[in-house]
Amino acid sequence: MKRVALVPIAIALMGIAPVLVAQSGGGGGPSQGPDRPSAPGSNRPEERGAERAERGRSAEEQRQDRERVRATEEQRRQIRTCSQTSERIRDQAREMERISKGREFDPDRARVQRDQIRTEARTLQQDHERFAGSLSEEQRPRLQEQVRSLERAREHLEMRLQQMDRMLGEGAPDARQVSEQARELQRATKEWQKQHRELAAEMSAR
Repeated sequence: MKRVALVPIAIALMGIAPVLVAQSGGGGGPSQGPDRPSAPGSNRPEERGAERAERGRSAEEQRQDRERVRATEEQRRQIRTCSQTSERIRDQAREMERISKGREFDPDRARVQRDQIRTEARTLQQDHERFAGSLSEEQRPRLQEQVRSLERAREHLEMRLQQMDRMLGEGAPDARQVSEQARELQRATKEWQKQHRELAAEMSAR
C-alpha cells in the first residue's frame, strides 16, 4: 500500500521541477532582467542635446573662420585687377600662336608680341605682390597653401616666358616651335587663373 501511495507524489514533483528551474534562471538562457546595459547609440534626450550643441559649435567656428579670411574691399579690387591682367596675357599668347601659324612668319612681329606679354606678366607679378602684402595676420596662416599654389603657377608661367625669349633670341626662330610655346604659355596662364579663382573663392571674393 505504501508503494502505491508514493507514485502520485513523485509524478506531482516531476511537474513542479521545471517551473522552479525557469523561475531560478536555470537552463543557461540569456538574462532578461531589468539591469541589462543600454545598447550603444542610445537616443536618450541628454545625449541628443549634447550632439546638437557640438554641431552648433562647429558651424559657428566655421562661420568665424570664413569671416577671418574674408577679403576687404581693397583686396577684392586687387583680385579683379589680377584676373583682368591674366586674361590679357592669355589673349596675347593666343595672338602669338596665330601669327606663328601664318605662311609668312615674321620673327620681329612675334618679338613685339612677346614684349607685350612680358609687360603684362610684370604687371601681374607686381599686382600679386601688393595683394599678398595686404593679407592680415589672421588671413596669412589660413591662406598660405593657396598663396603657395598661386606662386608655383606664376613660376611656371615665368619659365614659359623664358623659353619663349630663348626661341625668339635666335637669328631665325622656328615658327612651329614658337607656336607650340605660345600654346604652352596659354596653358600656364590658365593654371594660374585656376589657382587664383580658388584663392578668391576661399576669401569669398568671387
